[in-house]
Amino acid sequence: HVRFLDEAIEDLAEDGSVSPFRLAAFAETIKDVLWCPATLDQMGGVHGVEVAFLDAVFGASSSHRKYRRHWHGARAVLGELCPGPHESVRHRTRDWKRLLEVSGCTDDPQRFEELHSILNHRLKLISLVDPECLKGEGGGRGPKAMSACYELSHSHLIPAVRAWAVPRRERSLRERASDWFKRSFGSAK
Repeated sequence: HVRFLDEAIEDLAEDGSVSPFRLAAFAETIKDVLWCPATLDQMGGVHGVEVAFLDAVFGASSSHRKYRRHWHGARAVLGELCPGPHESVRHRTRDWKRLLEVSGCTDDPQRFEELHSILNHRLKLISLVDPECLKGEGGGRGPKAMSACYELSHSHLIPAVRAWAVPRRERSLRERASDWFKRSFGSAK
């Protein structure tokens, strides 16, 4: 267990610190598996653990029925907020109306409210952004849209969200090869 924890801590740390989301996702994902280095390797390292977390929370095997029913909406919303290569999280800020549209819940706003609550309040995957900082960046349209704009909560979520939510056809060959390489060989240190 010691070697497993040493490797996990080394992988979890980024610039000398560990994000609370990354730690929580890691703990939730590994709580019921064998704690050995091979487990981390099989999951694709910490990045793979974050993807496994998203699968566990929203996938068919999720124990949260409420979360399971939002699998498609969560993928769509997180995919919409996921920036492209060489973009920051701020480049993919979207207003409430746009997220409602991509979620597939336009006919059921209450369902979108529930999805929003899961992503924003419970899992802290998305964050409300001050719309004033978006002026001139095309973040919103009109006064109502400017009142509620969202982005991914943390830039370190981008690789996991991209792997989990962004449709394969939208990802470049280079991105897919990079993801495969990381899963197969781990990230270079």
